[in-house]
Amino acid sequence: MSNRRRTLRKTPVATTLLSTDNTTPNFIEVCVSYKEGGTNPRSFIKQARGYYLSASPKNIGKPSNGTFTTSVRQFSSPTVLVEQAKRFGQKKLDSIAPNEAMIDQLIAQVMIANNLKFITIREPLAA
Repeated sequence: MSNRRRTLRKTPVATTLLSTDNTTPNFIEVCVSYKEGGTNPRSFIKQARGYYLSASPKNIGKPSNGTFTTSVRQFSSPTVLVEQAKRFGQKKLDSIAPNEAMIDQLIAQVMIANNLKFITIREPLAA
């Protein structure tokens, strides 16, 4: 079976909620994925079948055994229906390119809801 999810962008961010030094590395992952639709068991809202754009705040950690883990904050990933579809197609998933304004809006929603801010990379001054 083919992968029904494609990552479009990973945006590094910092949070003030999880660390005391305010530099815990986090990122927001923006993906487009296919969902089969139906009724959501938590909210009882009917969702359409099709391709959705989502943004999820994630954290990469390294436990004591040396393997990297990725954690996702539950219920903090807004989704937007990009296109309805009756069935999944890998070529269609690969060809979907949402506009940048839609992606930026989802990232902004996640940042506000989770008290995140962009990490600014400072370049060294020329000597």
